[in-house]
Amino acid sequence: MSTSIENEPTIDIHRQSAQALYLWGGFIVLAVIINGTIPFVLGFDLHTWTYSPLKEAAFNLIIYGGLFLVVPLTLTKGWAIVRRPSFFLPLVAAVLAITLRTLFRPIAALAVIILIYLH
Repeated sequence: MSTSIENEPTIDIHRQSAQALYLWGGFIVLAVIINGTIPFVLGFDLHTWTYSPLKEAAFNLIIYGGLFLVVPLTLTKGWAIVRRPSFFLPLVAAVLAITLRTLFRPIAALAVIILIYLH
């Protein structure tokens, strides 16, 4: 007979697997929007858009900063911890560092240092 203690890790693994699947699905949708839909709607030349700083900054902010930094930390730590100023302000600084790496590449190292601090 199985107890609730034995089933709890399995349920957690299934929940985490579903969250990871949704996250990757979100990545694919957002990547298509940023790489194809936005330049099409705005009438940009796709070649020009691909190498534009605006596209790179948008990708850094939305995909790397939001989807692959903020969302996993929120899922792992919980909203109660993320919304605390001692956690939220360094997280915003890390997202800004990731976004501004378009202009100054070494600033991305700041995001790594902040991530170490947050864990």
